[in-house]
Amino acid sequence: MDKLAPGDVVPLSSISGGNIAGGQEALARAFKSNLCRFWAQHKHGFCSMWEGLSRKEKGTFLRNCYENIPENSKDVGRHGKPLVDELLLSPEMNIQDLVSDGTGSLTCLFENWCNSDLKDDISHARAMVNSLMNRGKLPRQRPRQYTMLVDLDDEIKVGGFIECHQQMALDKFQQFEAMGVALQRDVYDLAQTRVNKLLSSLALWADLYRTKILRLDNFFVSSPCVGCANCRRPDSRNGSELRGCPGCVNRTVRLYCSKECQRAHYATHVRECKRRVEAANIGKADACQVCGDPESEEGGPLRRCGGCNNEQVKYCGTECQKAAWQAGHKKDCKRG
Repeated sequence: MDKLAPGDVVPLSSISGGNIAGGQEALARAFKSNLCRFWAQHKHGFCSMWEGLSRKEKGTFLRNCYENIPENSKDVGRHGKPLVDELLLSPEMNIQDLVSDGTGSLTCLFENWCNSDLKDDISHARAMVNSLMNRGKLPRQRPRQYTMLVDLDDEIKVGGFIECHQQMALDKFQQFEAMGVALQRDVYDLAQTRVNKLLSSLALWADLYRTKILRLDNFFVSSPCVGCANCRRPDSRNGSELRGCPGCVNRTVRLYCSKECQRAHYATHVRECKRRVEAANIGKADACQVCGDPESEEGGPLRRCGGCNNEQVKYCGTECQKAAWQAGHKKDCKRG
């Protein structure tokens, strides 16, 4: 182990017996892949939409997905410590820069993060965290754990975390850190927080554009999960993209391969779905309570529940009505 050099493959079993794991980096890869797909398809339309908005409208658009987004990069005085750390880790995430016409604008942020390599993103984030710690902006603590950065097939992977309770382990960490093959747990976590925060925020704004502007709900950029929420099938039964629950965009995302799976999963999903709350807020439902379709299966208007007979509970057909009844509507319905 003493002969390690930067880029060497580290036999984790000889140190901790740990396995290589994807962890947060796997989540970042999923976000990155979805974002690149979105930007390749919708870059021109998104940029045109953004240029057509006023400064106030841009701010509203940003706050729809990020309610506590700061007004500027120095807006930390009236906020608590968690937001201070968040601003330090993602200073570009503020209204003033994102609505500008400069290099910090939202479209430039999309362009930069969709055209960069994730490996470079993570490396830059780690360097940023180390810089903040060295300048005293973030506390640098005695490492309690560290991880080995394993280079396999030109891709950095992360091994299991190793405890630093004994001085010998701490000395070994410092030796590995100097070689560039080990990383302190705090640095790893904060760097991944920065990367995933930026990628997930961009994904939410991408979904807002797709659902509210383009009226699309068949794919969610902000969904890092793979497969149907009910049967785990990776695509729909006719080979196309999975369909989403439009009532949950930018909140709790679920994807389905078919209406049948969406109905079968509704008993589980109903507790987290926001469509019913929105229907109550506006006094009526504009989509099927279960599957989200805007019209009946015959192509006509949605049907109301015969027991409730109100505008807040509507269905596209008998099967969706049965699914809602079994999922708990029978307890709320006047007929029940």
